[in-house]
Amino acid sequence: MSTHIANEFNNTQTECYIYYEKAFDISRGISENLSYIIIEIAFLRVYLAWEYFLQSIFIYCCTKGAHKVRSYIKFPSEKEATDFLNQMEGSRGYTDWCTPDRIIDRANVCFAGGQPFNDVICCYKNQLQWMKKVRNKIAHNSLLAQKDFMDLMKGITGSVPEDITPGKFLAGRAPKTMLGTEHESASPTVYQLWNTILNYASKEIYLLTQDK
Repeated sequence: MSTHIANEFNNTQTECYIYYEKAFDISRGISENLSYIIIEIAFLRVYLAWEYFLQSIFIYCCTKGAHKVRSYIKFPSEKEATDFLNQMEGSRGYTDWCTPDRIIDRANVCFAGGQPFNDVICCYKNQLQWMKKVRNKIAHNSLLAQKDFMDLMKGITGSVPEDITPGKFLAGRAPKTMLGTEHESASPTVYQLWNTILNYASKEIYLLTQDK
């Protein structure tokens, strides 16, 4: 069953949210900069767990199979499924689970209607693209990752805030440009917003693999 895959992701989210909350605990003597670093690590762990969740559900659907998912390709083992997915990426040599369009294209090749991925990924596409840029800035801080992050800050806030870091951005209140009209009265931090979105998205994908 795919239940253990969903549970593993949920457990990681719960654990990392505890770290996120503790990052604001002044009584522990945590400095502001250290708080931002803790939040970056918590977000990166959740995002990597999200990537693993997508990969695991994808492989589950084209090996063990889910009755509600019509797979065009069936593999006898997880290794063969993984090798096929890596080959689809060509010279890249590994499967990209960060880029929404790549996930959608891959799902269209393997599953009827691209389900259970396409509807959910399309629904949260903009947010997922933004998350990827923050994830990359935390993970490897290449020149491209730095540029993408600064461009994201300018696009979302209209400027590049002084001394901005991924952790500082994640700890701050989400700008209205990141919130749907129905959520404009809410004031979550960016971390809280994205944590909720990944929670919803994982549950929606999981439910699309279930018979009931």
